[in-house]
Amino acid sequence: MKNNKKQTKDYDVSAEALKERICKYDRNGVLYQLKKGALDRLPEEDRISVIQQILMLRDMRLVDVLAKQLDFFTADMFEIDLNNRLNHDFVDEILDKHTKKFDFSDETVCDQIFTLARTVSNAKLCSILMKKTTPSDDAIVEALFHAATERDAKGQILALDASGYNIETENSADETVAVLLKNRIAKYTYPSGKKGIQMRRADLNTLQFLEELVQARQDAKKSRKHFLIGSIAGVAVIALLSIGTIFLSQL
Repeated sequence: MKNNKKQTKDYDVSAEALKERICKYDRNGVLYQLKKGALDRLPEEDRISVIQQILMLRDMRLVDVLAKQLDFFTADMFEIDLNNRLNHDFVDEILDKHTKKFDFSDETVCDQIFTLARTVSNAKLCSILMKKTTPSDDAIVEALFHAATERDAKGQILALDASGYNIETENSADETVAVLLKNRIAKYTYPSGKKGIQMRRADLNTLQFLEELVQARQDAKKSRKHFLIGSIAGVAVIALLSIGTIFLSQL
């Protein structure tokens, strides 16, 4: 009698099989290999480059498995083309989801992660690292400038500003993020056609947003200063009147 029972195919689980699945963009095959422990079969010198290739497949299922199998994510694992918008956004998503998979106990590691977080304008991780390290003014302005050129520029800027990245900070060249963005608009060669027009318009809108935000804060500071001066003057007048009243009562 013919056996109709469904047969389960046995896949080769090895470092080479994992690399082959990656090269073929076989995400399900890579997932199978990882779950079966293929990562542990890789030579140590190949692990980082293979993990980089896995990240470039941009599949969060694979990252979730890596997160379970690795002690920590390290900054060098993310040394992929972050100018590629898809890679950029995917790494940003990873940093949001797996923030706890980074080792914040080492200052050098924190600096490396900080650079990565600034590159993809990840406000959540930047906020955490602000509490653990003291970024230079140059680093703060750089992070804000990256955020200013993102699609959600206003939201990114506000998130960074709220976490301690003051938009009025000046770098070592006495430039704020608004100055850098103004220079970009003046000197950057935008792509031709509709895309370039949209990019330039977005930069102009962000610059206007920054300038209005800075102006509003400066106006608020002036108002507080005038209020303080008025309050002090009022207290002084009251004090003088009180002294006068006491003096007259003693005559």
